[in-house]
Amino acid sequence: MTVCIAVRCQDKDVEKIVLCTDRKASTALGSAETAFKQYDISNGWWCLGSGDEPDIIALVHLYRTQFRQATTEPTRDTIFDFLKVPLRQRKAALCEDYIQSRFAISYDNFIKEGKGRFPPDQFYGTMQAILELELKASLVIAGYVEHKHAVVFTTDGYGMLRPTGDFAVGGEGGYIAQSSLLRRQCIKYQSLHEALYLAYEAKTLAESVGSVGSETLITVLGPKSWHVINDSAIEQMAEMFTKYGPQPVGDVNLKGTIFLGDKPSRTKKKSG
Repeated sequence: MTVCIAVRCQDKDVEKIVLCTDRKASTALGSAETAFKQYDISNGWWCLGSGDEPDIIALVHLYRTQFRQATTEPTRDTIFDFLKVPLRQRKAALCEDYIQSRFAISYDNFIKEGKGRFPPDQFYGTMQAILELELKASLVIAGYVEHKHAVVFTTDGYGMLRPTGDFAVGGEGGYIAQSSLLRRQCIKYQSLHEALYLAYEAKTLAESVGSVGSETLITVLGPKSWHVINDSAIEQMAEMFTKYGPQPVGDVNLKGTIFLGDKPSRTKKKSG
């Protein structure tokens, strides 16, 4: 798994999106910091992938095909339905493969004739299995509509598409990254440099999850171009994290009463 982060920001009145991922690739035999989890799917459109790599690649291929075959560019009014299509295609392909591998018939034939051809338990059990099929891949999709408006969406393992606001996260480390970005009050009106650090900080904190690697890849996406952040900038942000990130609390000694209902002890004065 991984952590995927997309943060919206402003750079000289131009809407931009900071994309941040780790580079850890894991198998049953080991892991290495060699993976690229950021995919260019069309002009001005990228996605970040988490999940099983073959399933991510299959879904990315469908998105590239969707954009390549589009006769008109999607707008703010049409982009949501436009981005749903590859998810439905992938789910349909998984259903087709599942039925073909079990019964050597098409999915359409199973739906039309299966109830009469197979025992009820087998038919309804298969239908339940189809309902539970997952894509085994989740994406953070970021890009521009009408050549200027930044938009970010997330997809999940069940093929649901959701629009997001100021930022989006994905992968096993996403919950920690989200907590960090919320705490920092991350908003789409912040500067590019601030967004870069907030994304780096969120990713670094997410490294506490075992599947998130220590290497960091950051890309800045604009309406007409994209740029990868160099090692010097990464090192500067690492120094900032040492200064501004979580710090050791040291010795904690709370003064006064700390338990509800406790009263300060009083020494009884001696008479006389």
